[in-house]
Parts: sequence; C-alpha cells; structure tokens
Amino acid sequence: MSIDWDSQTRRIKEIKDSRGLRPKDRDILEMGNILEIKDFDDEYERKDGTIRKVPRFKYVFPEGKELVIPVTLHEKITLIMNEASVKPKQIRVIVSGEGKKTKYDALAL
Repeated sequence: MSIDWDSQTRRIKEIKDSRGLRPKDRDILEMGNILEIKDFDDEYERKDGTIRKVPRFKYVFPEGKELVIPVTLHEKITLIMNEASVKPKQIRVIVSGEGKKTKYDALAL
C-alpha cells in the first residue's frame, strides 16, 4: 500500500488552518475592529491517547480574519479594557517563550 504524502500535507494544513492564527510578538490589536469574541475548546491528543481540552477565545476581525487568543491573554486584555478610564484603541501583544512555555502579556497603547 502506498501512502499519499500530498494528501497528508493538505491534511496538516487543514488542521493548522482550523486551529486559527495565534498572536505574534509585538502584534497590535485594533480593539475597535473586533466584531465578535467566540469561546471554544482546543483539543489535543496526549501521548497516552487521551484528549486534553484547552479553553481558548477567537477574536473575529473584518474580512473573516480570526485570531486564537489563550485564556491568560484574554484575561489581561479584559482587565485592561475594564479598568482603563479611557478605553485604549490598541493593545500590543507581548509573546515570550515557545511551545508549552509560551507566555503572553498585553500592553495598552
């Protein structure tokens, strides 16, 4: 039996696309452009075969662009938006580390 590697490549792209874009270091979020915030569970299969569900948020922007936002970053952005006397129009995302050790921070501009 022959493996169709082209279909495997397409499948990997489909999986990555379905998970959405993640914010990158120094990305600037235009807060006034967020049309909707959706919450969902991102599922990962562990080495032992069990499924791990991780809560995430999607910020929906015009033209169908969606950014997947981890809960910790969403909490920081929500805190900034609720506590600011003047609502910031932009928030800069700070990303450090990688993989399981990725940390997110938010800075009002």
